Amino acid sequence: MYILTPPLIIPTNLSLSQFFPFGAGPKGCVGQYLGLAEMKAALSEILGRFHFQTQQQAKKIKARWDIANQPTEPVYVRLLPRLHIQIIGPSSVGKTTLCHALQRYFTCNNYPQTSVPLIEEVGRRVFLEAVGEEGSYRFLRDPAWVVELQHRIWERQIDEEERHCDEFALVDRSAIDPFFYAIRYGKMDLASFERTITETPQGSERWKDTLQRYRDQRQTLLVLILPLDNCTRREDGVRLLADSFEDWKAEGELYHELILHFGVPHIILDCLDTTERVNKVLHELHLRTTNVTRMNGNTG
Repeated sequence: MYILTPPLIIPTNLSLSQFFPFGAGPKGCVGQYLGLAEMKAALSEILGRFHFQTQQQAKKIKARWDIANQPTEPVYVRLLPRLHIQIIGPSSVGKTTLCHALQRYFTCNNYPQTSVPLIEEVGRRVFLEAVGEEGSYRFLRDPAWVVELQHRIWERQIDEEERHCDEFALVDRSAIDPFFYAIRYGKMDLASFERTITETPQGSERWKDTLQRYRDQRQTLLVLILPLDNCTRREDGVRLLADSFEDWKAEGELYHELILHFGVPHIILDCLDTTERVNKVLHELHLRTTNVTRMNGNTG
């Protein structure tokens, strides 16, 4: 009885006499070429849509032979889709809190090497760059200045998102938000602001590509948080807040109208508890990554 124990196979010493999973000669597998083509197509699709993460640091895996070559100990791998979870909604509805809760979930103890990018505070950074650390809140009440500021925020937001375009990332706000603030506080209509950001060929192309990414459910999971009766608004001197609860709810409706106008699939969170919000986002993420038939449909 002979036991085959092939040596470590690397491209420089690969030999058909040592490794031939489909057999060889007249009795070789008739499906060899089909099998290879299917494996290449499957790997291309999987690697293009998911990140692979392991629990352990990279190390040599001990293997044994049974029906096929396999590790002696389990190797646990997690797949994260190459998409952005974008959290949007009016000020003070809990967007940042939800982003941080999701980041804690994905950066868990079982996967200590995991680093999930979090894109946040883009608008705040642009505002402070424009007026300085001691900037005055009064600028936010000047409609013309608000429109100019939102144009800058729109550009920076897309810059940040494109930097992580092939990664799984959490995003506080989106490139749709500047439309909301230009309409609500800049007193500009939607069509006029869209003309402003697309007046150059580069701007037009960037907005077209961004909308295409938002509309593709394999690339973006858009989550809209609406104000609820028991929500509490908090003023911080930078964010723009509605004057009343009725205006606050109206802002949520405006966000929803913009999302529908741009044809972006989305989900709406109508709960206040952070854990419940996290679970709803994870449920939708699971549906997006396991049910291919949903990719061409709308939610929300």
